[in-house]
Amino acid sequence: MKIWKLNVIVAVLLLPVSHVIALAQTQAGTNNEACTESTKADGELNTIYQQVLREYKADALFMRKMRAAQRAWIMYRDAHLAALYPAADPRGEYGSVYPACRCTALAEATRKRTEELRRWTGGRAEGDVCAGSTRARTAASTTEASDVTQTASVTGTVTYLQRIALTPSAVVEVKLLDVSRADAPAVTIAEQVIRAAGRQVPIKFELRYDPRRIDERHRYAVQARILEDGKLWFINTQAFPAITAGNPNTVEVVVSPVR
Repeated sequence: MKIWKLNVIVAVLLLPVSHVIALAQTQAGTNNEACTESTKADGELNTIYQQVLREYKADALFMRKMRAAQRAWIMYRDAHLAALYPAADPRGEYGSVYPACRCTALAEATRKRTEELRRWTGGRAEGDVCAGSTRARTAASTTEASDVTQTASVTGTVTYLQRIALTPSAVVEVKLLDVSRADAPAVTIAEQVIRAAGRQVPIKFELRYDPRRIDERHRYAVQARILEDGKLWFINTQAFPAITAGNPNTVEVVVSPVR
């Protein structure tokens, strides 16, 4: 056993039971706070990414390249975190602080990517000869960029009734969908991908969306699913309406195991 681990164990054993419980509760709170910040960063990234796709939707080549870049970034982010915390048993290797450390690193990487994407929403500065696909800055683009903070959101939790623990590699995918047309596929308004990273249900989510995309005559619903190693594990089997027709902006989505 590593010396630092032995020292920690001895120190904990010497503490009164009440102090040990308080320490555990404090660490759990720290973990939750860090992972909540990571979730917020992910929501902001999704808002900016969706804005870029809206503004450049007429450019098919750019759209294809941007989606490929975003997929590649997600792969890089996951590989980066795996290299940062490579142990097969990260909690055993890095201690109870591991979830907070991982969520902090995830939030940091996500915020950097968000800033990278902002160059397409603000427009290029005059005289920037290396702007590439970034469009010239106009009054309209400046207004659009400032409006990005004026978003609305659907919040809630994803949970299930079975007494099964999520593994650290489990992925929770949540989407806000326009389900108005029965004869056509649902339209995705916003989505969020959440890494469990040691957290258990209920998993909090925040789907940020542009209020201008909401039509009061349409119907909207929240869809959630949980994947394990890329395979579908849980999915909601009933509708969870939101926003319009008197439905709430806070939803508890209950998912069921895939048989």
